Amino acid sequence: MKTIQLLTFFILLSFSSCLLHPVHYLGESYPATLEVDVFYDADDIRRDFKAMGTMTSDPTSLNNFDYIKDSMINKAKEKGADAIVFEEIDITNDCDKSVKATLIRYL
Repeated sequence: MKTIQLLTFFILLSFSSCLLHPVHYLGESYPATLEVDVFYDADDIRRDFKAMGTMTSDPTSLNNFDYIKDSMINKAKEKGADAIVFEEIDITNDCDKSVKATLIRYL
């Protein structure tokens, strides 16, 4: 009986960790911002800017793109970005989704 409970616990734990959907960031940080402009092409940005860092999401089949997008925008706000440019979407054969983006700081 104890083995079944332990097995159930580990299965539930593995599913809950997938739901957290980590976002990874490498770059500079500034004071947090309240609003982040969203772009899908850097050519659409009509201001002088610099790239302050790169963000990626872990592959997941449990979350949809809206959840990934919202998670990345929230992380961009935490890092002090003025804008985020979503650049690449990867979908593997087993339906895992991951997203890559660049965080922007206006000059």
